[in-house]
Amino acid sequence: MSRFAGAALAGLMAVLTATGAAGGDYEDMFSVYGIPMSDTLREADRAVTAGDYKRAEDLLLPLVDGGDADAMVMLAAMYANEQVFKVRDG
Repeated sequence: MSRFAGAALAGLMAVLTATGAAGGDYEDMFSVYGIPMSDTLREADRAVTAGDYKRAEDLLLPLVDGGDADAMVMLAAMYANEQVFKVRDG
């Protein structure tokens, strides 16, 4: 993840935390804004719901690396909720 992407995630975390959008079911958060979820995002959401944050992170990181903004939002919310901690650089 580039430094810019890391900074963008940090900014998203702040916004999500401030608005309260970081809490709860990610599918609900996406549907509120009319964002369709891919199968991988749904699987990551199920992993978060089950408390398997490592699995969710493993599913999201390839999408994030590919520039998927929806995956970036979900991962940013996970950082905001302290479900994952290490922000990758590089």
